Amino acid sequence: MTKKNMYKKSDRTFVNPYNFVSIDRKKIKQENIEETYKDKEELHTGYLDCVLVAKTPLAIPDLPEGEESGGESKHDFFSINENNQKNPMIPGSSLRGMIRSVYETITESCLSTMKPNTHLFSRAGAEKKEIYKPGILKEKDGEWKLYTVEKIYKIPDKNAYKKGKKIKVKIKQSYRTEIENEVRCLVADDNTKFRMGDSVKIEIESGMYVSKLSLVNESDQYVYVGEAFSNKKFERVFEIGKEISDLRENAVKTAMQLLEETLKVYRNTAINKMYPDEHTGYADYEYAKKEKKVIPIWYQKDQKTKKVKLSMACIGRIGYYTTLDDLAKKKVPCQNRKKLCSACNLFGMAREEAVGGRVRITDARAKGEVKWQKNVKLKTLATPRYSYWPFYAKTNSFKYPTDYESPEVEIRGRKYYWHIPEAAHNKDIYRDLRKEENINQNMQSGYFNLADTGSEFEFRIYYNEITTVQLDELKWTLCLGENQLNGNLCHKLGRGKPLGLGSVKVCIINQTERRLSPEYHLEIENNLEKLGGMLHKQYKSVTEIQRISDFNIMENRKVEYPMILCPESIQESDRAKKNDLASHNWFSENKSPKNKKENKVQCLPEILSEDPILYHYEYMDTSKLNSNRSNTTQKEKNRR
Repeated sequence: MTKKNMYKKSDRTFVNPYNFVSIDRKKIKQENIEETYKDKEELHTGYLDCVLVAKTPLAIPDLPEGEESGGESKHDFFSINENNQKNPMIPGSSLRGMIRSVYETITESCLSTMKPNTHLFSRAGAEKKEIYKPGILKEKDGEWKLYTVEKIYKIPDKNAYKKGKKIKVKIKQSYRTEIENEVRCLVADDNTKFRMGDSVKIEIESGMYVSKLSLVNESDQYVYVGEAFSNKKFERVFEIGKEISDLRENAVKTAMQLLEETLKVYRNTAINKMYPDEHTGYADYEYAKKEKKVIPIWYQKDQKTKKVKLSMACIGRIGYYTTLDDLAKKKVPCQNRKKLCSACNLFGMAREEAVGGRVRITDARAKGEVKWQKNVKLKTLATPRYSYWPFYAKTNSFKYPTDYESPEVEIRGRKYYWHIPEAAHNKDIYRDLRKEENINQNMQSGYFNLADTGSEFEFRIYYNEITTVQLDELKWTLCLGENQLNGNLCHKLGRGKPLGLGSVKVCIINQTERRLSPEYHLEIENNLEKLGGMLHKQYKSVTEIQRISDFNIMENRKVEYPMILCPESIQESDRAKKNDLASHNWFSENKSPKNKKENKVQCLPEILSEDPILYHYEYMDTSKLNSNRSNTTQKEKNRR
């Protein structure tokens, strides 16, 4: 942040669109599947007929499973062609995901969708003033070693300077960065190419600035070609120093494995949208590793543990040794059919010892005519940032978390979204109304056909040989303990949840159960009150999920993502540039306040907080403040 940019806490409050239902990481009820279903005569088989009512518009795009939308794409509502007619539906798989998620929550089951051994990442350095030093990885006798860097030399990039602009460096040859075969390299005027890890001989004319580079077979100096970022003017040459030998066994090997996991994040286009045509995801890492056996790097050494962290940039992404498994503890996904949590016992488990589910959910068909909103452009939604500790993590002390390595850090729990009742009738809550020139072309969400508020769908849930407890819990999960069509306890389904879309009420209208004794017959129950189910054990998570499922609880609050506000008192000519008002500045200022006198870190309030509000930040035109300070200082000097 420059001196001309500063933010102060605004008086305007908001509620963050999501919060977390807590989990007890130390407890989980696990059973042998054979034991659960051993009393065959006590098991239930039948089906539940359900109605789903859209309390706010519903976005269920017609996309192949796993495919993401992007750019200017347009998406119809999911439908199936029958008798040359498109019939809108909600896939059973979508309903199953919604229902299982809540069932897992209320039964304190495992985190079934969590990928094993998932590492967490963040940007290096900012919060704890961590210093990442330049280093060099070099293969020696078949093993990678880490070395210090004695000196760093700068290579001016002529692409960074406007034509005719003077620079205070004497150069014999100029260099520019180019991308060739998806790899960033440094190109001299004579078209000699220099890549990451190349050995070079350098000529110096002014201080630490390189006037000329030459490729050589062996030297102590290696080219470092970084990735694109705003206002970048130099590439570098690292001069190797001494080997860092006081590290724990396999420290460098483990750190390199973690670094390579980090590179996958860089190469994920869904996450890195800032420089899609310029950032190559450090594609030259493999070249330097394989061909040169030398990798210029940035590192941080932990003096206590003797571990080391590696990054491809001074302020780049790093991976934590702590994995999601470490943070989830006993809530890691089930692996063994003899030790199944409640949800895996009922819905099944897709692991090596696969277990079939005892519940089947049909597609939900439209009930009557559906009223549509066509080609609605939704507001942009960014990718979740799990490294944003003030929101995604917590500690068991009064301190707010600063990384995932601390033993007292915990994940907050299972993510859920608040309902926004205003979205039922106010389209501006979720529509993107910005002018085309104000839109980041790499972060558009596309156009969607929405099933409007009041749309109804019908579906059926078949259950086969399940226990009384499971049946009661399943019914409770469907209606959230309130089996009324006009009830307030609602699920979230489909796209645009943070924008208020996808609030749905599910009601069980009929239960049909097969009985084999004294003779085969069907029992039918259609008393709504009796169909609401019950919970045989109450966890804290039940209270929390009922709170965030309450459709009306945010009726008088503003549910939205954090923003930087620009006061009307600032004249149009003095207003901030677009980037100064970008929402990422709120997260940066909140995580590590520059305006320390006025701004303190705001952590996400607990889900049961009476008023879970946060404050937006407000842009300050500090150019005038600096001018006033200068005038005051001058007057004081004159008085002396």
